[in-house]
Amino acid sequence: MDTIFYADIPGINIRCKQTGNGPDILFVHGTPGPLEGWPPAQIIERLSGKFRLTMYDRPGHGQSIETPLVDYSIEQNAEIALELINKLQLSKPLVVGHSYGGTIALCMATKQPDNIRGFLAVSPMLYPTSAAPFAFKIVLLPHIGKMFIKFLIRFAGKLIIKGGLSTMFYPNMDCIPSDYVTTNASFMTEMTIGSFFKEMIFANDGLNKMRETYDRIDLPVTLVHGISDRVFDYKAQSQAFHNAHPNTNLILMENTGHMVQFARPQELVDIIQGMFK
Repeated sequence: MDTIFYADIPGINIRCKQTGNGPDILFVHGTPGPLEGWPPAQIIERLSGKFRLTMYDRPGHGQSIETPLVDYSIEQNAEIALELINKLQLSKPLVVGHSYGGTIALCMATKQPDNIRGFLAVSPMLYPTSAAPFAFKIVLLPHIGKMFIKFLIRFAGKLIIKGGLSTMFYPNMDCIPSDYVTTNASFMTEMTIGSFFKEMIFANDGLNKMRETYDRIDLPVTLVHGISDRVFDYKAQSQAFHNAHPNTNLILMENTGHMVQFARPQELVDIIQGMFK
């Protein structure tokens, strides 16, 4: 049975969902996105019989929008996730993050927490990429930023999502859920779009700081990346990280893009279960 509730982290109210029973897994979604997007239903169905799954809306996303103290940094997202684990009394959870959520998972790992089993980063961004588009920076302008976001939501919300599908799902276009555009458009608000833009604007600064702390990681880390990923190139991200830190586990998937969870759900379930052995 699913349980949806709010967890009060100092200054931030986080919407959470739990389902299943067994060892704990904490899922961290990417940007933008609500907890409904990660993991997808087919993975929840295959894991909830053996594990307790916890999902949450990261600050500024989904319904975790009362966030006056959020600075949209990778660092703060990691700190909030660690606080959430303590708040919910999760027992040695496996942290599984997708895309920007995988970035957050690795940032958590650099803090050497003693109450976590390990980390699985799927299609992560671990090193700086090209700068965020100039249009993103408009959201930082007083008044104009809010007007710009309102315009996007009103006139271009679904078009933006549809336009990104060929990048996000390539080469696995047949795996796009029929309700993907409609569902994601329903979560587009001024707060969530603003949060997405700001996270991307500040991402490279955070990654430059993070990369100086990767040597601190002493817990099990597995990286999963599609070779055909058009969002974050596997060679520049997961492969480069593994080359620099060979004690990590790297799993590359052929004919797979950024959305591994839709293209290879059973393989991902098998990997998750294997990290509990």
